[in-house]
Amino acid sequence: RDVAVTGVQTCALPICGLPTLLVDADPHGGAVAQQLGVLDEVSGLLSAARLVGAGTLDDRFVTVQRRLSDQLRVLTGLPRPDRWVELRPGTLTAIVERAREDGQVVLDTGFSLEPDLGEVTARPERNGLTREAVEVADEVVLVGSADPVGLARLARALTDLHEHVPDPRVRVVVNRMRPTLGWREPDVVAMLTGFGAHLGVHF
Repeated sequence: RDVAVTGVQTCALPICGLPTLLVDADPHGGAVAQQLGVLDEVSGLLSAARLVGAGTLDDRFVTVQRRLSDQLRVLTGLPRPDRWVELRPGTLTAIVERAREDGQVVLDTGFSLEPDLGEVTARPERNGLTREAVEVADEVVLVGSADPVGLARLARALTDLHEHVPDPRVRVVVNRMRPTLGWREPDVVAMLTGFGAHLGVHF
């Protein structure tokens, strides 16, 4: 299945022997390549977008991916945040649909689903790439911290997600849980499960 991931830059699926493509689709500037130690002067995402525009993605898709192991490949992200304007709406969906033919797909996304508030133009919206990612995904993994600020942001993110995607399948991962916070895991679960029947909360 395809997973839109916010805040998670690594993928455990290859460990299970599943062929996986990790796509850095963060419109605010990708960091997956750096975190994985990949030195890539050419953006795999922008290269794949050009193949979509030229109608040659099916034949040449493998040439724009970086192979890290027998089971893990990476499509590196934007080299600079300002280049998000080169990704037209629908491009990421086309890339994901092609990638599904080869195995699992994990999308590392941006942090916001907020629409642009300026004048409506023909150019794509910066957060449109993240909205497209959660629309095309089978499952969304949302990561947040267990402190008061982190949980408040997590709750807002869940609200935004439900406003944008009807009845999404979501897994919430709460990290940095510790006794000094003053609440227990069941307390956090009780707060978050009100956001949907399909919500899984993990620590």
